Amino acid sequence: MIKTGLQLPAGSGPEIVRLLLRHPDVDLRWVSANAMPPEGVTALFDAIQGESTPISPVPDFENIDLYIGPDTAALDRFLGQNVRAKAILTNMMMRPVDASDGVPGVCEFNRKALVRGARVALQPDITTLLGALALMPLAKNLLLNTPVTGTMLLPGRTGTSIRVPAATLPPLDFKVLRENILAHLQQSFSAPIEITSVEHSDTFACAILTIDVRMALDQIRRIYTEFYADHRHIFFPTRTITREMVTGTNKTAISLGHDGLGRLIVTAAFDSRYKAGAGNVIHMLNLLFGLDELTGF
Repeated sequence: MIKTGLQLPAGSGPEIVRLLLRHPDVDLRWVSANAMPPEGVTALFDAIQGESTPISPVPDFENIDLYIGPDTAALDRFLGQNVRAKAILTNMMMRPVDASDGVPGVCEFNRKALVRGARVALQPDITTLLGALALMPLAKNLLLNTPVTGTMLLPGRTGTSIRVPAATLPPLDFKVLRENILAHLQQSFSAPIEITSVEHSDTFACAILTIDVRMALDQIRRIYTEFYADHRHIFFPTRTITREMVTGTNKTAISLGHDGLGRLIVTAAFDSRYKAGAGNVIHMLNLLFGLDELTGF
């Protein structure tokens, strides 16, 4: 069993706690959070009432093999004292991306790195995940040679309805995507990424990207299906992507098409609570400890 301690990031929901409690290889030792009730995490979320025996709210790094959370204050000491210890940082910016022991947790890209001895996995942000899943097959086949443009529908930080006007995402938002993922697949990639974001109050995250790739659609589909052939959290729907296809799952739906000018349109969508949150944490956990990728889902 993987003895695990969880520190809930601000604004977290019950999904990660529920998935860890139900994971057959996890022993959840403690769950801490700011303003945690004395009764512990089962009193924090109504959705997990009655699902477990009381779990300690007090962090104890001495008796766990895996730390999940945003706090790096005790991380180096924790990793140094326990040779089996691993960590999943739920805020990528808490540790330098180029740190030798920090692997960006885009599992469809870094699966081998996570399985083969990584000790720290970094939870990617939503824009990095959307962009990576939409563009990696093109980069692998040296097809990213023109600007990437489009729109991302992103869960809003304000909890309000759609924010108008839409905003252009700054280049810094794509630094990890460009430098740590796409550039490793296609070293010649230098075209700009110019994407507009629209925030809304739902957890559905979607990217609709345009790339000037002049190739028959059946060839493009073959490139994508071959790239993701052994990644069971990716699927290609036969009809228009809807939120219902991914809600409550760790799946990413990807569809391909052409616009009126013959350019490639790539759409990628997932439920940000899972694929960019609780589900991806479980996916990284499975890889870090050599488990089947679908364990616990």
